[in-house]
Amino acid sequence: MIINKQHQFLASLIILFIVFATAIRAKLPTLVIAPENNTHFLQYFIYPFIAIALLSGLIFFRSWSSFKSTSDFKSILVFVLFAGTLLYKPLMMQTMVLFIAICAVYALITKSKPQIHQFYFFILIYIGYEVIGMLWSINREAGLHLLNKNIVLLLIPIAFGCLNIKADQKKLTMLILFRFCMIFVFAGLLSYLFQVTYVHESLLAGLKLNKNYLNIVLPNLTHYDLLLYWAYYTHPTFISFILSMTAIFGFYLYDDKSVVNNISIPELIVYIVSTMLLIIFLQSRLGMILFTLSTITGIIWSVRKHKKAFWAMLSALFISTVAGGALVLKYKSDYFFDEPRYRMFFRTMSYIKEHLLWGTGTGGMRNIIVEFANPHNQFYGEVLHLGIFGGAILVLMIGMLGYYSFREKSFLLIVFFASYCLLMMVEMPLQVQKGINYFAYFAFFLLPTDKKTKHSRINSQS
Repeated sequence: MIINKQHQFLASLIILFIVFATAIRAKLPTLVIAPENNTHFLQYFIYPFIAIALLSGLIFFRSWSSFKSTSDFKSILVFVLFAGTLLYKPLMMQTMVLFIAICAVYALITKSKPQIHQFYFFILIYIGYEVIGMLWSINREAGLHLLNKNIVLLLIPIAFGCLNIKADQKKLTMLILFRFCMIFVFAGLLSYLFQVTYVHESLLAGLKLNKNYLNIVLPNLTHYDLLLYWAYYTHPTFISFILSMTAIFGFYLYDDKSVVNNISIPELIVYIVSTMLLIIFLQSRLGMILFTLSTITGIIWSVRKHKKAFWAMLSALFISTVAGGALVLKYKSDYFFDEPRYRMFFRTMSYIKEHLLWGTGTGGMRNIIVEFANPHNQFYGEVLHLGIFGGAILVLMIGMLGYYSFREKSFLLIVFFASYCLLMMVEMPLQVQKGINYFAYFAFFLLPTDKKTKHSRINSQS
């Protein structure tokens, strides 16, 4: 074989990308597409690419052809949960409901008792106080809507507890998810290529750190809508978050030689370069920072057994953090900081000063931050929402996740904990469905379902 079997999936994906990219560059200029049909026409390129790429995965990714045992069934079931959330937003909740139903049926058939990590207790406290906050809510309709979203936090941990998936099954899920996300990233790059070709822009247009580099007038759509419309996502931050976590999965699997058909260095390099390009094209400010830190953290993890390389990379992490801070200051006025966030911050603080104890009540923040729905910071936003007691409960819940991450000595959990805290500094992920789903999925996928069973733990010693 000219191409090593381990690299056949990557090679087939790159060749497929080149074919579709060539077709876009050659065919698109000859077509007359009205602006209002732009995003719909884009789908004619993207969906066939994803379908063919998945089929090539079935052929070249040998692990995909071995799902015959209950163990493999669990792995692919959890993968479908993640993929359904990432690939096509309208299927997010349907996929989640199907996942929970299958887990419940599995528990009934096997007569197994759900093994749920004790962190679930702090989830109950957090949601319980939101229920209590309905008593003084200034917008109970919005409060009920939020409680409805949080059903995911109540049910997903039980579903994972029903499956009681072991470490090897989790690794297989991460392996499939990593390669699936690579397909997603390449599809995003094809979308970018389509759009810059459509508006006759340079291929380097998206590298300008300009949030409006695509000069297309379409109602209610921005640059990232144009790139990810086929997946029906309207915000690049959460996409960047899950792609950053998947990069960490890649480093973890590369380091773990026990995984059959594990991640190779070429795959890691291609994933890192292509994902960073997509995040820059999406102009996700948090994504640029988070993915850079995740990549450096993954490299440090990979060389942790070599002291000189470890300290060199740790120094690089420190330098990159300082350099990133300098970059933020340099672009403070026109890119990394914006006027709407200043308005949200001062309006939030003004209300908190007068309502420190109880806040707006559950859902009430919509009446204060009208045009933006929330203050875009989970920590002081929670104080606005449910007062100082609500803020304390949030810190308790997140703090306990950090405690369990370090207690379990879980590299993946620690990175998730740190990444989600960073996400909460610029968004309120626990107020929106995607953020709630990601918190539940990653936390209870990575937490051991039974703390007494060593085989259910993914940690630094595995």
